Amino acid sequence: MEEADTTKTAQMEHCFYEGTGFQPVSSFKEWQIAYLNDTSILRHGAVNYMERHFETDEAFILQNGSAILYLGGGAEEPRTITAVKMLRGHVYQVRQNIWHNVALFSGTSLLLVEQKGTGMGNSELFSLPPTRLIEVEDCPAII
Repeated sequence: MEEADTTKTAQMEHCFYEGTGFQPVSSFKEWQIAYLNDTSILRHGAVNYMERHFETDEAFILQNGSAILYLGGGAEEPRTITAVKMLRGHVYQVRQNIWHNVALFSGTSLLLVEQKGTGMGNSELFSLPPTRLIEVEDCPAII
């Protein structure tokens, strides 16, 4: 995994990451900022699970490319799955305990903001059967 390019001074920290996948780049107190860049496991058409976090909301900001945010409610397992076409520069804050995932198209880069320490110890995954996550070509953009 590639490292983030980070420059720190007494007044600021500058971070940038061009690699693939999830990479935390900065943190302050209980929050962290991470990149989620184009990765084959989240490629549009390959997403086969949803996740939820028990202790934090999670915010997604589309930087480049195209992405779809999937939301599955807060029941024991995802029920009706809603697809939201993400718009560049907009903030999508997924609430704590809500099933979600993102599908990325080639060249996509997202920023994520979440509580530090978010991981499998305080989250849950739900495997989706291949027919469960319907490919959505013209899903609505929520503005």
